[in-house]
Amino acid sequence: MLTEEALLDVFRLREDEGPSKVTTLAEAIGRHVRPGMAIHTGNAAGAAVRALIRQFYGSKPEFTLACETVGDSPVALAIHS
Repeated sequence: MLTEEALLDVFRLREDEGPSKVTTLAEAIGRHVRPGMAIHTGNAAGAAVRALIRQFYGSKPEFTLACETVGDSPVALAIHS
């Protein structure tokens, strides 16, 4: 079992680890998702799928959709993109 000191040594925030990578979901999708990409969704991808629909609604991004199950979110993405 790890001691508290060992855990802190691994997970302690350093003084300067560079610029923050924290961003909104909409910004991340806008920066990294492009039309024609393959999109893989899991069971808990509801927020990401809805953000994709909002950003690409009305366009024809021609995504290739791969999903574990066909539920509400993947179906919505297939219908709206």
